[in-house]
Amino acid sequence: MRQILEEREISEDADLLIETIKVLCGMDLRGRFNMARSRIFASPTLVGFEAIERMLEDVEKASSDGYPPYNIERLSETEFSISLAVAGFGYDELEVQVEGHRLVVSGNRSEDEERVFLHQGIAGRQFRRSFLLAAGFKVIRSWLEKGILHIAVACPICR
Repeated sequence: MRQILEEREISEDADLLIETIKVLCGMDLRGRFNMARSRIFASPTLVGFEAIERMLEDVEKASSDGYPPYNIERLSETEFSISLAVAGFGYDELEVQVEGHRLVVSGNRSEDEERVFLHQGIAGRQFRRSFLLAAGFKVIRSWLEKGILHIAVACPICR
């Protein structure tokens, strides 16, 4: 029972830390960072915060393009599911890889010059979408089902 209470306290502390960073860095109401205000980390009295500043800059870069659309679902405290709408892509045209703490999903579709579209409303352009993973989180598996790429992410050591 004590362990559950400690985990809740840690979770609440983490949420408070995230909210504080958002305020200090100037996150706007849409969840985007105002990087001009993030220079708070440039203060000479803050030592060792460079990694956090780089992470926040990476978040800003990663969230600038809305394609492909995605969902992130919390399955438990240590398990998440990331789903990307990738209509028209085959599994062999998609790549899921982890680079450090960054999950990178990319899609490269070969052009079919023989096809002539009267209307093309299904976006099939190349993409690269990245997500920052917290320490300890790993990609468990990925699969493609009905035009949705699912990626299971978990933290096995966080249990």
